[in-house]
Amino acid sequence: MKAVLTALAAALLPTVAVAQSPSNAAIEQILVERIDTAEQNVGIAVAVIENGVPRFVSYGHPALGDAKKIDEHTVFEIGSVTKLFTNVLLAQEVLAGKIDLDAPIVKGAVVLSNMASAAGIEDIGFHIIAESLPLTPMPKVRQAAEIDPALLDRLVGKYALTPAFVLEVTREGGALFVQATGQQKLPVFAENETTFFYRAVDAQLSFGLGADGKAKSLKLHQGGTSQPGQRIE
Repeated sequence: MKAVLTALAAALLPTVAVAQSPSNAAIEQILVERIDTAEQNVGIAVAVIENGVPRFVSYGHPALGDAKKIDEHTVFEIGSVTKLFTNVLLAQEVLAGKIDLDAPIVKGAVVLSNMASAAGIEDIGFHIIAESLPLTPMPKVRQAAEIDPALLDRLVGKYALTPAFVLEVTREGGALFVQATGQQKLPVFAENETTFFYRAVDAQLSFGLGADGKAKSLKLHQGGTSQPGQRIE
């Protein structure tokens, strides 16, 4: 399980009166909208610390298809090297006497996610600390179209966007799945017979068909750019 970690610098807040963070119910509603409505994640765990007292709010599951629910005891893997750099920088500040790890936390938040998405999770943490900081607007919710499942077979294959980054497209029953190199397999949903979209991330795929009716290429549309890939299998 990949994890995205947002650890906000709560220990740096001055020891003064601060506004109360959103209630557990309000935080859970944010998570429900992020996961169920916007389909921008699978599971999110939040810890809120106020005056040294923690409380926890969690919603969702460890992975797609996993019935287990996330809670404050769920173990998340650190999914990027930036966290290691952050730890080193923090240690340097401690040694320099600029940060006291034993100082009481007046207010802070930690947000953990098991999936990277266009919306991210950083905005949730900042909004919890200061409700005046807005949540990120959610991407457009796309509607899936019904197509003949037999048409999916012509899309199945492997497509190389770079020599080291390949999208493997597979069919399971009437559903299409895509697995990128080094990432988990995710379902995609049809907008039409050759255009599909992810729900877990804000990305779309468009397939180019050859004279024989089989897909010979695709394009990955994400973050305002389109990256082409050629079929290799």
